[in-house]
Amino acid sequence: MLNIRWRVLRCKSQCPFFEKWAIRLGFGRYKINNDYLCSSVKANSTSNHILKTISYMRTEDQVRDDAKIILGFDDSEDNVQQGTGQITTFNQLGFSGNSNKPDGWYLPNDKGAVAIILETKSEKEDLSKEKWVLELKKNIAIVQKKYSKVIGILYNGVDIRVFRNDEEITGIASTLQHKHYYKSLLHSKALTSKKFIA
Repeated sequence: MLNIRWRVLRCKSQCPFFEKWAIRLGFGRYKINNDYLCSSVKANSTSNHILKTISYMRTEDQVRDDAKIILGFDDSEDNVQQGTGQITTFNQLGFSGNSNKPDGWYLPNDKGAVAIILETKSEKEDLSKEKWVLELKKNIAIVQKKYSKVIGILYNGVDIRVFRNDEEITGIASTLQHKHYYKSLLHSKALTSKKFIA
């Protein structure tokens, strides 16, 4: 399992009186103002690259707010419960006796339709960690008590992992998309998972 190790690396620019800072991510990337530079740009070298001022990593709240807009969970739509938040429980969403709190939800009144559950993390979190997957799968299992078609999304503002029911799926967009894209995944014949082909 890959673990992200953070190191603050000093980067000297062409001007000897001007210094920049870069946060190095795992996988050999450097994050500067939300742009990723390839590892060939060495932050500890004396190259002539003048790097932009570094921006802060987005928090989980910021990632969740951005995801709400991208997914369209802020839309006004009849016969659907949808939204994001920190305090809404599954009990409030109609799953009696369950106090778990999803980060985002798309729950049609039609139980034969596709439901979507969102789990967000801050940008600094590594989505390869099994605990985040288990957290999402737990919420998917709750929704499966009423819906047979559930899409689960694990998102940190940079990376994304998508599950159809409890199986991770591949061969899809590497960036977060509108909810209609994920609803269509249940009908895609080109889509693959770790255990079966749709």
